[in-house]
Amino acid sequence: MEDGKSFSASLEELIEIFGNIRQKSVDGKFGEIDVSFLDDFDVLMRDYITVKDGVSDGVLESVSEPLKNLVRVMIDQLRTEMSKVFDMATEAESAARFSVDLERINQSLKKPGLTNSEIDRLLDEREKLIGRQTRDCK
Repeated sequence: MEDGKSFSASLEELIEIFGNIRQKSVDGKFGEIDVSFLDDFDVLMRDYITVKDGVSDGVLESVSEPLKNLVRVMIDQLRTEMSKVFDMATEAESAARFSVDLERINQSLKKPGLTNSEIDRLLDEREKLIGRQTRDCK
């Protein structure tokens, strides 16, 4: 393959990406993925594991160039798309965490009997939190 990887290594990388996608879906990162699609991942991974040791590297390397290119394109596209999804998930988690932290600080500020230093500390914490969120959104 043009990037210097063997076809076997590229297949391993593709299966690893599929495995990561499958694991993230189990962890709830991809709530919108259809269960039958995930079942297909499981079948693909099981089948690959079953046959990979029985196929020599020589046989794999004799696979036609279009198939090798297809695997490389799949890897590149999956990496690109999954990085977008992971970034989106990270942004959503960050926004949710921001809301929870801000609400916690605001509720603490409403408590009666706070000292001036406690109020100052909470206001400073809120200011840092808002500043960090503003920076992250740019």
